[in-house]
Amino acid sequence: IQGVQGQLDFTQAVGDWLDGGPPHLNRLDLEGPVVHALLGAQKSAYEGNRIALPTKFTDEEWLALRERLKAIHHVTA
Repeated sequence: IQGVQGQLDFTQAVGDWLDGGPPHLNRLDLEGPVVHALLGAQKSAYEGNRIALPTKFTDEEWLALRERLKAIHHVTA
């Protein structure tokens, strides 16, 4: 965990980008498709079959899937 130094590095990278430097590698246009794929995988597990992408995976569905998985694996946390 980078803590404060990580935040300072990120802030500096954003400042550099705003001053005409290269864009930061951790940004939505690059990482968004990955996030959507991971949410799609979770929605597929929730539904129990393949789903079409893009999809919505609500907080309520996520919580229900989490509870279902906790019950299967006897997780307490």
